[in-house]
Amino acid sequence: MDKYFAETDLLNLSVFDFFIITVVSFSLLYFSITTISYFIFKRDNFKKYQIQALRPGQIKTEIKRSFVSILMFGFLSVPIYFGLHSGFFKIHFEFSWSVLLGEGLLLFIWNEVHFYSVHRFFHLKPFYKFHADHHYSHVPNPFSAYSFHWSEGILLGAVMPLIMCFHDFQVTSLMLLPLLSIGFNVLGHSNVDFFPAYSMNSIFSFSKRHSLHHKVPHANFGFFLPYLDAIFRTSGPDDESK
Repeated sequence: MDKYFAETDLLNLSVFDFFIITVVSFSLLYFSITTISYFIFKRDNFKKYQIQALRPGQIKTEIKRSFVSILMFGFLSVPIYFGLHSGFFKIHFEFSWSVLLGEGLLLFIWNEVHFYSVHRFFHLKPFYKFHADHHYSHVPNPFSAYSFHWSEGILLGAVMPLIMCFHDFQVTSLMLLPLLSIGFNVLGHSNVDFFPAYSMNSIFSFSKRHSLHHKVPHANFGFFLPYLDAIFRTSGPDDESK
């Protein structure tokens, strides 16, 4: 099969170049998707779950914290770089649709498990002071997506190198992970009730669940799917007053 990416070009990069490319790529993803989504979802034809106004200066604070998170993602590219050069990590450059679909599903499920685990960890009393940076955004919006304390940015950003320890991925599958992550993250922080007819624990109520979590933080720790919350009994009620 044709190679869509030049293996030699990637492996000939310096660690600094690898870091810069990672930071620039995540910055472009974040600022393009969040900005476009913000102006789309602020329109009146999208039903907001929380109707309160954002805090004064909230978006500015979120952008600053998000850039710190992006820097953490950049630092996490360093062990990936050395892992690739040492042979500890291996990636495939040949493209296959079947591999992309299979590995894409695996990465989607792993992202759910990893996010739920890290999220629950930061809601433990000794560590919540770090997660409080994210809950500064009582009313979420697309710019809230990467707004974390740097320590949370590191643990959440470790989603890729951790799974690479156990499987040799196609490079296009790995590139799909941040696209899926930022896409679902922005939708989850949109504060838009996309499917108001569905209950809080429906798969279609992902945005509603996370918007409620920002207001009532003791439940709904999942990323997109409701199943881990159901399994570990951390689902919130449909009525936020309960």
